[in-house]
Order: sequence, then structure tokens, then C-alpha cells
Amino acid sequence: MRRTAAVVGAFLALLALTACVPDDPTGDPTSGGPGSASSSSDGQHRTPKPNQLCDTADKGEHDLPEVDFADVQWTVPSGFVSSSAYSEEFPLEGDYIGLYAGPDDGIDTLNALGIVVYPQLELGPLMDACSRISDEAIDARLAQYHEIAPSTVLEGPDRTEVAGLPAVMEVLELPDYSWRTYWIFGRDQMMQVVCQWTDHRDRVEAACVDLVASIRFG
Repeated sequence: MRRTAAVVGAFLALLALTACVPDDPTGDPTSGGPGSASSSSDGQHRTPKPNQLCDTADKGEHDLPEVDFADVQWTVPSGFVSSSAYSEEFPLEGDYIGLYAGPDDGIDTLNALGIVVYPQLELGPLMDACSRISDEAIDARLAQYHEIAPSTVLEGPDRTEVAGLPAVMEVLELPDYSWRTYWIFGRDQMMQVVCQWTDHRDRVEAACVDLVASIRFG
């Protein structure tokens, strides 16, 4: 059975010693796009709540602060170095900004870390009129991601927070490699943390803890 090319947030390592220059994956967070549509992620129109009902979030709803994911900062964990030798094989929400780190020694370069920022949500908006996002909307969007790039879910989905923002953690697997991913949602943006391994899971997982803890904005 051939190796599938569908990888959720996984990295495509570029060949070394090539004269080709990789495409610049940086998206423009100020440009307009499909994220301005009024339909929800599941294709259904959501009636905005009256302002007086925005005071208290319902169960399963999360307030979204004004944060620009394009301003993300992180500390590259020990054992890894910043690298431009990776890109997303299947961008999930259109244009993206990719920040990557590979191993600092001779191990398989598919043992890697990354933060992928989607400044626009090409699949449609998730935030409601109260600047909140619901677990229902998140679950529907994750289902779309899994359809775009199927893989085996080993752990999760587990709801959590990263840098004070609502997030979902999953561990995913393909025959050749696995990865821990955090899907982080903001106002009309999504950010994905990817910690991928082939044969050095303990090293990557330890670095992933440090990476997630170091994430900040501004």
C-alpha cells in the first residue's frame, strides 16, 4: 500500500542541495477573503444574539480576545533550530504563515516542530455576534479538517487552552510518522501547533511542552 499524501498539518521536508527556491507561504493578514462570509462553519446561518445576551457565555462557548495570530512569538526548544526547509503540504484555511524548527543534529528531519498561522478562515467564520466561539463550531471545523486530510486519531480530541485561547489537542498518525497538534482558535483566525516525530517521540514530545508554554503575542 502506497504512503498517502494526505497529512493534517504535517510537514513536507524540502530536498537539500537544490537550486529551487520554495514558495513563500506567508499570507497577508490584512487582505480580504472568504473569511468575511456570514455563514457558519457547518453551512447554517446563525442568528446573532441581542447585545444584552452577550454578558454571560453559555456552556460550551468561549470568549475570544482581540489577538492577531500573525504576531505570535515562541522560543525554539533545546535540541532544535529554526528552519525554512519545511512547508505545509495541505493548507487547511488558505494562505498561511509557517514557523518551523528542525533537529540540531543528524536525526531524521521529519522529527520537527512548527507553528502555522492562518490569518483568514477560508472555510468560513466561526466567531458569533458576541465575539465567542462554541464547542459545536469547533467540532464542525475539525471534522472538515479531517475530511480534507484524513489520518488516524490516536488521542483526543481534548479541549484545552493555549496562551489563554480555546484549543483542541489531538495526536494523529500516518504509517510513516505521527504528530501532536493543537488547534487554536481566535477571531477569524486559526493557529496550529505541530510536533511531529518518526523515531524520536520522547524528544519531540518534551520539546512540544516547552514550545506550547512559550507561545505569546505582541
